[in-house]
Amino acid sequence: MYFTKIKKFFKKILISERRESYVQEFTSLKDAKKFSTQVSDYILEVNDLKRASKYVENINFSDVDRNIILPILLGILNKKDYTILDVGGGNPPIYESIKKILKADVKSFILETDKFVEEINNKIPNSKSNFIKYIASLDAIKMQNIDIVYFGSSLQYIKKYKDFLYEIFTIKPEYIIITDTVFTKLDYDFYVLQNNMKDSLFPCLFFSEISFLDFMYNHGYNCIFNFDNPSIHMHKTLNRDQYDFKHLIFRKI
Repeated sequence: MYFTKIKKFFKKILISERRESYVQEFTSLKDAKKFSTQVSDYILEVNDLKRASKYVENINFSDVDRNIILPILLGILNKKDYTILDVGGGNPPIYESIKKILKADVKSFILETDKFVEEINNKIPNSKSNFIKYIASLDAIKMQNIDIVYFGSSLQYIKKYKDFLYEIFTIKPEYIIITDTVFTKLDYDFYVLQNNMKDSLFPCLFFSEISFLDFMYNHGYNCIFNFDNPSIHMHKTLNRDQYDFKHLIFRKI
């Protein structure tokens, strides 16, 4: 039944109208932010904090999305318990997708902005408070053994992402998962502007696939799953055969 929903999702994507969600190309984040006074760092804070006004649980998988990847991996691994770092997980976090279909014990730390964390931590149901914790810094998990680091379409918004990944490497997770993120067939990274969020225009990084895979391998992580995810989102001018929305799973070598 679950995989039937996945098929329906892909069919829906293939027949959906394409959307020009990305515009322009920039060699640096500085240039992208200078393009217009309307450009912000990310989604306008007032809109972002609305997502933290009430904790979302009991999600519906009727519209299957990037959140299927981690639950499927955990089902294949078939362990009894996991500790996960969900980077930029928002609300609902990936924990809700996992618990929707698996009975494994899961502890999830969700890395978010200071204000988001302050707003949502006291809204987590008591029944889940021992399993879910929003944090604003990696310092909060220094004493934790993290099995999986999950980037649910979030790595492309992190400033100096390599510096951030260096910190992740020190945690030594067994797996690093990156979903619904644009990787190009070019040999360099570049910034674009994303315009599909309400009242927001903000930079987004398009990664060079070959450079990123080499970077991860050189730091001890081999890509064991590389899947092109059908998407309705497009860049206004970049040729569509030059980039893909990808799901990637890396395992520690």
